[in-house]
Amino acid sequence: MSAHLPDEAALLACGRAVGHALAGMPNPPALLLSGELGAGKTTFTRGLVHGMPGGELAQVASPSFTLMNCYPTRPPVAHIDCYRLEPEAAAAVIPDLVDEAGPGALAVIEWIERLPRTAWPDPALHFQWIDVAQGRRFTVNALGCALPLSVASALAPWHPGA
Repeated sequence: MSAHLPDEAALLACGRAVGHALAGMPNPPALLLSGELGAGKTTFTRGLVHGMPGGELAQVASPSFTLMNCYPTRPPVAHIDCYRLEPEAAAAVIPDLVDEAGPGALAVIEWIERLPRTAWPDPALHFQWIDVAQGRRFTVNALGCALPLSVASALAPWHPGA
């Protein structure tokens, strides 16, 4: 499935819709975000956190220097960034960070492409950001699970041809 987001407002709204869709899942799949610098990964995550119960006022920022920011949403969100990690280090530390977030937490991992695929969490939804002339575009692929209907429905307004 793919989505086209014409501006930052749409990017935030899409994130909120996905966050709302995932909030009701007892064990949500990890969200794996890949794409160039400035593609919209952190902005999407800000919308996602704001769309979840308890996240309305959260100050969402890139965890590039802290590796992980946790947000008091329901379920809790563990926002992880692999940008500054070497692939081997990232593969070693990411599972520990996901575990540290606690059972039932939603892991959102930016720069997942820095990890070998064998180290990617499973099940997961891989959001791959693609450069386009205007706005943002991403594809979503389910890994080790089916795309939850609630997430597909949340993305429908931004699906090309919708």
